Amino acid sequence: MFRAFVRYSKNAVIWGGMLVRQQQAADERDLGVHAAAGREGSAPSSADGAAETAGGRRKPRDAQSRDTGDTGDTGDTGDTLAAIAALSRLLVAPLPLDAALDRALAIGARLLPDTRGLRLLAPRGEELITLAEQGTRPENAVHSGPVKTLGFGADVDERVLGRHLSATAHGARCVPLIGPDGVLTGVLIAATETGEDAPGTVMAAISARWQLVLDHLAALLDRARLADQAAHEARARDEYISLAAHELRSPLTSIKGYAQLLARQARKTPLPDSMRRSVEAIEQQSMRMAEMIGELLDASRIHRGALELLPAHAELQAIASRVIERRRSLFPQHEFVVSAPVEPLAGTWDAARVEQVLRDLLDNAARHSPSGGAITLVMRREDGMALVSVRDAGIGVAADDRERIFEYLYHAAESERRNLSGLGLGLFVSHHLVERMGGRLWLEASSTTTPAGSDFRFTLPLS
Repeated sequence: MFRAFVRYSKNAVIWGGMLVRQQQAADERDLGVHAAAGREGSAPSSADGAAETAGGRRKPRDAQSRDTGDTGDTGDTGDTLAAIAALSRLLVAPLPLDAALDRALAIGARLLPDTRGLRLLAPRGEELITLAEQGTRPENAVHSGPVKTLGFGADVDERVLGRHLSATAHGARCVPLIGPDGVLTGVLIAATETGEDAPGTVMAAISARWQLVLDHLAALLDRARLADQAAHEARARDEYISLAAHELRSPLTSIKGYAQLLARQARKTPLPDSMRRSVEAIEQQSMRMAEMIGELLDASRIHRGALELLPAHAELQAIASRVIERRRSLFPQHEFVVSAPVEPLAGTWDAARVEQVLRDLLDNAARHSPSGGAITLVMRREDGMALVSVRDAGIGVAADDRERIFEYLYHAAESERRNLSGLGLGLFVSHHLVERMGGRLWLEASSTTTPAGSDFRFTLPLS
């Protein structure tokens, strides 16, 4: 199946890509691809490949082909290419799996002229469930709930489910969809126009149109499988990070407590400068570790939708004063310049989270700025919002990185090259916090050439 998909990828996807713009509207008009119409199971028209016989009975195009020796694959080229374009778009369209499969079956039901309906089953444990359905079911088809059989007898089940081979039976074709790892990912059941085949009969060679539909369904199912696998791995990663952060907090709390005790004692009892600096370094770095662990926990809570805020009346200048005082002691090599209006900038925010956002922006500015570089914090009122700007004279943010710096675990290339510290979580968490409090965080300007530097800004609603 996937060997055929490789061949298809080199041809049909190219055709579909060429026709995406031309067939944006034409594919639905020409093919009549509407999910509602597919669910109603309307009979194919003469444009779908059926023709009237002398007795007035419709004759499928495949039947005509058998009479004429035609394979049936070179019918209406425009319809076929329109279907390729429509199916190709489904592989990249931001649609839920059920919607994508519904559209794929609707296209398939119109593309396959000898088919009255299509049904896609997928294994879930030891059972099969219906993922999508269009048109009429075969007479012996099983119901839509979880089942353990295809409904056409043990021979068909053994051939399709056990040996992963196609089979026809009782007016239906049963085709297994096999993933790249050789595992059964689904079964496509088609209600056909003729039903003379005995149960378990080996299906004839699959036509190009059939293969086209099968390959796209297999690709959609595989895309969904990979998405589920990635989501599972992301959840496992977040759970591990949360657990590790919680486990690290206990010993760190002890380290920080003893460091603060030593620092207070050192202020009472004169110590040699080297010992005093060592105690201060232990205290400062233990606090920095606590902040990093807090970022890990916050990122995990954001992904789980469990991050809580405690909004209350707060004044921005008072919050900024506490943060700046701490940053001056942590980064004595930098000059911190503060500009704020006399009148208070007050609002209903989570003061601890506003402090966290300021702390992260100032720490980023300090880590990315040369020794002695000035870091400027500006606060003002603008359009009913408190506007905060943090400017530095650091290395700046490259153009390729500017759209991604607020992503989870993202590290700018220049930061990695210079081996600058950071988990790649601060801006991600800060961006989320500001939005939760009704504001916005963005990069206003940045330059990597002299004079280099960045200007990060955020807003918060005022009372």
